Amino acid sequence: MVTAVTSSVGVSCSSADLTVFTAPANETCSSYVSKWALSASAQLLNPEASGDDYCQVCRWTTGTQFLDQFNLGDGQLGGQWGSWGIFVVFTFSNLALVYFFTWATKVKGWKLFYFF
Repeated sequence: MVTAVTSSVGVSCSSADLTVFTAPANETCSSYVSKWALSASAQLLNPEASGDDYCQVCRWTTGTQFLDQFNLGDGQLGGQWGSWGIFVVFTFSNLALVYFFTWATKVKGWKLFYFF
């Protein structure tokens, strides 16, 4: 369910998620890490910072990148739709068991210790 909702959502990092560093002398953050950020699909939050200002980089741009660290992607049991199928089967099997035991004990009058 999480992958279906957050996979295409853009990420806005909190200060705890940022990688912070200073750019070399006479360079801006953009000139120093823009090629890397583009190839790594990372967000450079303050590209014009230079000197004593800190460069701030967020390593995620989409929810899919964030969810990759939890292994919730398409590789497991059909991805989001496989997980949805397991959820539906689990829900309906529990409902069927509730109705069966209610019918068996209330309508048929079976004693519960017959089952255990």
